[in-house]
Amino acid sequence: MTQETPDTDEEASETLAAYRDWLNSLNFTFAKTYADSGPHEYVVRNWNSVETAMFNAFKEYINANGYQEMYNGHQYTCLDVDGYKYWTIGKILNRRSYEGYDVVQELLDMGEDPGNHLPDGEYEAGNYYGAAERPDE
Repeated sequence: MTQETPDTDEEASETLAAYRDWLNSLNFTFAKTYADSGPHEYVVRNWNSVETAMFNAFKEYINANGYQEMYNGHQYTCLDVDGYKYWTIGKILNRRSYEGYDVVQELLDMGEDPGNHLPDGEYEAGNYYGAAERPDE
């Protein structure tokens, strides 16, 4: 199933709404191996609750509409939907909640410069996930 780019904002909204319904129906599993270093959840294509055609279509949607992000030396295409960051690795769909998530701290923990990973001026302005939880300096 090939994901076509919607022609209108209304079609794009309907497409995203269908994906939201599908994502909310999935039974994600917590990735215990990454509990400390990169907590997230995942599902695998062809698991009981994961429809292959919808998985493939959402993967294409991420690739067409997402943004590039580096993590541990690998580049991934990610998409933010309803407080979660989604990305795929082969037949695995991963998601991470932004609740309580400090992207800058994660980048610092990896030895990365946050200014190299956030849109121009966002780091300096404090406009990123986790900024609201920072204590006043």
